[in-house]
Amino acid sequence: MPDYPPCAVCGKELVYVTGQPPYEVYLCPDLELHQLDDRARDEERRFEEWQRRRAKESEQHYWNVAADHRHMSDWSLETYPDDIRGQAAKHKAEAWLDDSDTYSENNVYIYGGVGTGKSGLAWSIMRHRILIDYSNADFVNVRAWLGDIKAAISDGESKLAQSIAARPEQLDLLIFDDLGAERPSDFAIETIATVVEHRHRQNLSTVVTSNYSPSQLIKRLGHGDPVVGQRIVSRLTENCLQIRVDGADRRLNKAAA
Repeated sequence: MPDYPPCAVCGKELVYVTGQPPYEVYLCPDLELHQLDDRARDEERRFEEWQRRRAKESEQHYWNVAADHRHMSDWSLETYPDDIRGQAAKHKAEAWLDDSDTYSENNVYIYGGVGTGKSGLAWSIMRHRILIDYSNADFVNVRAWLGDIKAAISDGESKLAQSIAARPEQLDLLIFDDLGAERPSDFAIETIATVVEHRHRQNLSTVVTSNYSPSQLIKRLGHGDPVVGQRIVSRLTENCLQIRVDGADRRLNKAAA
């Protein structure tokens, strides 16, 4: 055979395949394997590009959410309080996140006294789901969200009000923060129920924080009719991890330190 160099990929001597001088074709005997390797490398490069793109998009999404909650923007599971009660709550949250492939418990209900770290834990869960799992998630303070809807209605912006009301419905993960702090008007209960029922039907994950235990929240949202409150809380607590966070008000302790 002509003095062809060996295969540039594996170094093996080329072999004659077809053709007559001077148009003989010599190829590596492992060409098909090399082609498979090339395709695998192309797929790997495409996957790495996809990961970089998703990571960049997820980081931008996180900071868009954090823009409305600047005091929380640096919070994460790594910065969550490391005392005994903080560790217990964090370990439960981490176990729930580790179970993300199956989500035997679809929702999380975090409850306890004022300032005990409920919102911080919920925020940290959301941050992980956005930055690590590339989820479409948002942190919605229930009272502020209802206020935005009512303000849009008062301004005659019915389409904007509908858009704000529907915003939490399609998220992969919704943090419903401080549920029960709102005044339980018919408008508030109906709006909350619509979102909860939609997410329950679609099997979408919801993380709730509240000063009220589930049984207390039923009475709070019942507004004279406990069945109404039970319909909401029952959907939130079905297949749900409940995390109780007790202790003193961390904000007051920090201010007094």
